[in-house]
Amino acid sequence: MVTTDIYQPDSSTNGDQILSSWIARVAAQYTVEERRKLSATAHTAALKVPQRLVVTGETQLCHNVATADILAQLNMDTETLQAAMLYGILDGDNLQLSELEKNVGPGVSKLVNSMARLDAVTTEQISQLTSANKVQTDQFEGLRRLLLGMVEDARAILVILAGRLHLLR
Repeated sequence: MVTTDIYQPDSSTNGDQILSSWIARVAAQYTVEERRKLSATAHTAALKVPQRLVVTGETQLCHNVATADILAQLNMDTETLQAAMLYGILDGDNLQLSELEKNVGPGVSKLVNSMARLDAVTTEQISQLTSANKVQTDQFEGLRRLLLGMVEDARAILVILAGRLHLLR
């Protein structure tokens, strides 16, 4: 069951503190090995997630942690939480996909890559379709097929939706 508990990380603290306090918050749900994976990913996220602000005025890292918290409330697996913590890490020159795969493994890196591709398409393609005066249903169907074809793992869509939920909250 999903709770209405809204976790909002404190943007004034550093990335390591934000991530370690969040991992302590969700620790009871996960095994020792899963917590180790989350901690290792948290270290990568603290170093490599872009230092930018999202539309709410919080840092990208705080947004990622709040997104991961929503997914933890849904009892998602650790790979999904790891991907949520690393959202946006492939933007710019911060990190290459091959380096990410070395740090977190192939499963998480594929998920992060799917999220990046999905995010790139949604901002460009959807704005073009919705700006037209009369949007055809077959255009939306084509976009839906495009998005589903680009995403190798449906969990990428869940991470994106959890991020949007956090922005709405």
